[in-house]
Amino acid sequence: MAAEQALNKQSCIMNDGCARISKAAALAISDKLCIDHTPGVFQGRIASAKGIWMVDALDEKPSKDDGEFWIEVTDSQLKFEGHLEDCIYPEKERITFEVSSFSKKLSSASLNFQLIPILLNRGVPEDTLKDLLQADLKDRVGQLEEAMASGLSLRKWNQETNPIMSERSVSGSIEILGGLPASTPEKINWFVEQGFEPKECLYLKDLLFKAIKEYCLKLKNRLNIGIGRSTSALIIADPLAILEEGEIHLDFSTTFRDPRSHWEEVMPHVIDVLVARLPAVLPSDIQKVRAVFKPELRIYRDVVIFSSKGICSLAEKLSGGDYDGDRAWICWEPSLVDSFENFAVPNCPWLDSYGIEKDKMKVGEIFGMPDYTSRFLHHAFRFNLQANLLGSCTNYHESLCYSHTRIDDPKAMAIGSLLGILVDRAKAGIKFDNDVWA
Repeated sequence: MAAEQALNKQSCIMNDGCARISKAAALAISDKLCIDHTPGVFQGRIASAKGIWMVDALDEKPSKDDGEFWIEVTDSQLKFEGHLEDCIYPEKERITFEVSSFSKKLSSASLNFQLIPILLNRGVPEDTLKDLLQADLKDRVGQLEEAMASGLSLRKWNQETNPIMSERSVSGSIEILGGLPASTPEKINWFVEQGFEPKECLYLKDLLFKAIKEYCLKLKNRLNIGIGRSTSALIIADPLAILEEGEIHLDFSTTFRDPRSHWEEVMPHVIDVLVARLPAVLPSDIQKVRAVFKPELRIYRDVVIFSSKGICSLAEKLSGGDYDGDRAWICWEPSLVDSFENFAVPNCPWLDSYGIEKDKMKVGEIFGMPDYTSRFLHHAFRFNLQANLLGSCTNYHESLCYSHTRIDDPKAMAIGSLLGILVDRAKAGIKFDNDVWA
């Protein structure tokens, strides 16, 4: 109760999209999913609610046999009004807890190209990013040299470096051209499976050289630089309100290893870290915070816990995020963190300041009209057939930042705030067309 009171005293919703679940219910869900452990966090849906459910840290009944089954639902999780009959005779399908994902073992992440202009703007030297890029390429080539010792290790390298499974899921099969797979990664797999040795087959060597060349080209176009001391994790709000403002808690279920720096720990503790959330366009979309460890929060592993204290939640500062399934990029690479300086979060602009209107019509209003089915379809199609100008606005923002050489230019900041609004245009009912954009 103390934690709930602490949260309720805030001036805004500090746990938007978050709620709790009993340990007994979490154990039962884990059994149904055939998970050999009980995750501390689930992302899912139940009835009219959607968001994140955290195992209650204060629940002292660890067994599903002697514990109570309950799932809390907060107002911020409700996406529509529930059915009144569910309070008396609920339908099984509507009150089934549907799991979308859950906390899993974390691994190293990459530096998305959207974050690079912000890092440069906030004081990170350009040479630092160059060194990280060169180190990433060196690691990839070194991994390939080691993998060439055997076909099995080469197959593993190929799987980790190239999106083979995603390509198969898109095409539904392996495309064949001239009796061989069409893509380079699939060709490498084919030759390995037929028993060809990487160091003896010249054609396989050429394929591996081509694969490294394609990876370098991908780095050039997307600039996704591998950062060993970084990860991506689900965000939750501190359920006990023990983290101070500007603090986070990140605890790994197993030892986190970075081969490049030889960093091996179960948590980044008492150090400054960077946190971000995509999409990121404003200078404030990366924040430097303090990573600490709180024993009371030790059941929440492989997730990042943000403080629930302060005027505005840390998730909200990161491009308007919340806690209904958003993921954060967390980085404790000293060369990036030490020189980084925070930028004050700008005030959120009102929609009318951009000339933007919001469609506030409710379904219930349409049902009261004659021929409501046709009216509903007409209204839905008219709204969804509007041109999506997010891409055009993004390109304009990038060109503006490039020409002004700064992303904290007032005009660039205004367009960046507009992009944050347009990301959720369809969900929020935003009306934005070429006339408004002009």
